[in-house]
Amino acid sequence: MIKSKMATKDATKESKTSNKTVKTSTKPVLRNLLLTKTKKDFALALSVALTIATSYYIFVKRQRRKIFEEFHRTYDADAAYERMKAKGVFKPRKRSESNA
Repeated sequence: MIKSKMATKDATKESKTSNKTVKTSTKPVLRNLLLTKTKKDFALALSVALTIATSYYIFVKRQRRKIFEEFHRTYDADAAYERMKAKGVFKPRKRSESNA
């Protein structure tokens, strides 16, 4: 026991006399590590998802909605039907004998 006390006294003397300071690292926090990490990851994922959803709404959905509204405002169904009829889209089918 005497030797161990002497060794600690000598070690403390050496650390006091030397100009180097000894840095002790703190223990890592392991209690509730998964919970805290999950909270941080969830907050990050939520903020990224909201940012992407908002930018998609502004840059894609709004523009698409404007284009569709403009199309339906200016669309003439009768004129489109006449164009398709003139091109031969609506040709009458021949009845087969089995369907009669």
